Amino acid sequence: MHFRYSGKHFLIYLLLCWSWLGLGWWLSELLPRRELWVLIAGSVCLGAPFFMARLYTGSVNKIFHVHQYRRGSLLRYFRSRRLLPAVFWGLFSLLTGLFLLYWFRSLLPVEWFFLGAAVPLLFALHYRFYPLALTQYKPYRALSRALVWSRWTFTLITALGLLALQVFVLADEQAPLLSEVMRESHTAMPAMEQSIIAQYLERYSGYYQAVKNLGLDVLRESFGSKALLLAFAGSVAALASIAVALSAFMVPGTEYRRVLVPLDEAPLPQRPSPGRVIAASAVTVVVLLFLYTPLVAYLEVSVRNSETFLEELQRREQAAIPQLEVWEGRYFKPGTAAQLEALRAQTIARLAAGQQLLDRQVDMAFLAMEQNVDYYLDWYYSLPAEYLRIGAMLTNSLEEQVSSKLQEKLSFGDPFAPVQQTLQALEADNRQALQDYRAQAGRLLAENEIAMPEGEFAVTELIPAAVVQGPAAEIELINLNMRAAGAGVGALSAMVASKVVMKTAGKGTLKLATQAMSKALVSKAGASGAGAAAGAALGSVVPGVGNLVGAVIGAGVGLVVGVSIDAALLKVEEMLSREEFREQILQSIRASKAEYKRKVAQSSLLP
Repeated sequence: MHFRYSGKHFLIYLLLCWSWLGLGWWLSELLPRRELWVLIAGSVCLGAPFFMARLYTGSVNKIFHVHQYRRGSLLRYFRSRRLLPAVFWGLFSLLTGLFLLYWFRSLLPVEWFFLGAAVPLLFALHYRFYPLALTQYKPYRALSRALVWSRWTFTLITALGLLALQVFVLADEQAPLLSEVMRESHTAMPAMEQSIIAQYLERYSGYYQAVKNLGLDVLRESFGSKALLLAFAGSVAALASIAVALSAFMVPGTEYRRVLVPLDEAPLPQRPSPGRVIAASAVTVVVLLFLYTPLVAYLEVSVRNSETFLEELQRREQAAIPQLEVWEGRYFKPGTAAQLEALRAQTIARLAAGQQLLDRQVDMAFLAMEQNVDYYLDWYYSLPAEYLRIGAMLTNSLEEQVSSKLQEKLSFGDPFAPVQQTLQALEADNRQALQDYRAQAGRLLAENEIAMPEGEFAVTELIPAAVVQGPAAEIELINLNMRAAGAGVGALSAMVASKVVMKTAGKGTLKLATQAMSKALVSKAGASGAGAAAGAALGSVVPGVGNLVGAVIGAGVGLVVGVSIDAALLKVEEMLSREEFREQILQSIRASKAEYKRKVAQSSLLP
C-alpha cells in the first residue's frame, strides 16, 4: 500500500519547513553573541531533521540488503545491525547542523527569500517522482528512492538558481578579500568572556565567505572551472543538507516506525512496542543532555586553557596571508630584516675582534712601560745623574730635568709602537668592514626583493634604514675615539709617557725629589768641602812640595774623598727612598693606563 499526498499534507509540510528555516534564521542571528549554547542548540535543532531523514533512508536500505540473505546467516546478522550507522549519522547530523547554522548566517535577505520560496519545489518534485518510483520498486522502498531523487534534483536546481542570483543580482563590489578577512581576524585577540570555539568557527565562516566572494567575482568577469568550484561547492553542500532535512517533513509518521521496529518489507510497518519508544527517548535524552552538552563544554574549557593550541592555530592561519617586509617603498621576503641584522652582527663581531687585539696590546705596552721604571731608577740613583741634577739645580731647571729624563726612560724601546700600528690598521679595517657590509646588504636586498603583490598583504616589519646602511655611525665613532686615543700625531709612547710624568708631577713626587735633592746637596757640599780642606792641609806638610802644589794635591784627594762620600750617601738615599719612588711612578702609570683604556673602551663594541 502506498502513501497518498493531499493538500493537507502539503500545508503541514510548508509549516514545518518554514518553521525550521525560521528557527535557523533566529539562531544564526544570535551567533554574534558567541555563546556556547547557541552552537549546541543550532547543531541539535538544525541537525535533528537531517538525522531523522538519514536514519529513515538507512533503515529502508538495510531492509533491502538484509532480505537478500538467508535467515539465521552470519551476513544477515551483521547487515541488520543499526547501532553503528545510527551513531555515525548522529555525529554527522550534529556537524551538519553546525555547518548550516553558520551558512544561514552568511545569507542575505534576498537569499533567504529565495530559499523559502524554493521549499514547495522539493514537495512538487517528490510528488512527481513518487508515482514513478512505485512503478519500479516495492512500496516500502519507493518512498525512500523518490526522496533521494527529489533531494538531488532540488539541490541542483536551487544551487544553480542561487548562483545566478548571486552573480547577476547580488554583485557586491565591496566584498572583502580573504587576505583582508584573515588580517582583520588576527588583529583582535580572542575575547575570553565569549566562547573560544564560537570565535574560531566565526573566523572560518568568514574565510569561507571570502573564498565564495572570490569565486563570484571571477565568475562575474569570466567563466572558469576553479571559480565555479569556489562559488558553487559550499552552496551545493549546504543545499544538499537542507534538502535532506526538508525531506524529513515529507515522510509520513507511519513510515518512521521502520526506524524502531524489526526490519520488514511490509508495506505498512507495525507499531513499535512502548518499550522501544521509551528506550529510544531515554537514549536521546541521555546522549543530548548528559553526553553531547558536557562534551562540548569540556572541549571549550580545554581549548580555552590550551595556549599551545591557540598559538599553533594562529600560526597556521597566518601562513596563508602574504607576509612582506618594506623599506623605502620596496617589498622584500619575510626574514630579510633578520638576515640584515645577522649580517650586522657579523660585522660588529669583526670590529670587536680588532678591539680585543688592541686591548691586549695596550696591556702589554703599559707592562713594558712599568718595566722601564727600574731602568729609570737605575739611572736616577747613579753619580752622573746625581751631578746632572746638581747642575740643573744651579740653573733652576732641576724639576724640568727630572721630568724630561723620566719621560725619556719610560719611552725607552717605544712600547706603544704596536698599539699605534694597530690603531691605524683598525681604522682602515673598520672602513673596509663598512664597505663589505654595504656590498653584502645590497646583494641580499636584491635577492630578497619581490614585486608588489596583487591584492592585500600583511607588512610584518618595516626595515630600518640604519640596518640597511650598516653600522656607519658606530664605525665613525670608533675611528674618532681611536684617533683621540692615538693623539693623531707623534709617537704614541712619548705621548703616554708624558701623561704619566704629568700624573707623577701632579702627585708631588717630582717636587719631593727636588726638595730631597736640595737637602742632600747641602750635606754633600759640606762633606766635599771638608774633604778638600783636609787634602790641602795634607799637601802642605808633604816634604819637597810647595804650598800651592800641595793644596792642589790635597784638593784632588779631597775630591776623591768627596765623590766617595757622595756615592755612599747616594747609596743610602737609594736604600731609603727607591721603593717609595718606584711605587709612586707605578701608580701614575697604572692611573694613566686606566684613563687610556677608558678612552679606548669608548670605541669598543664589546659589552
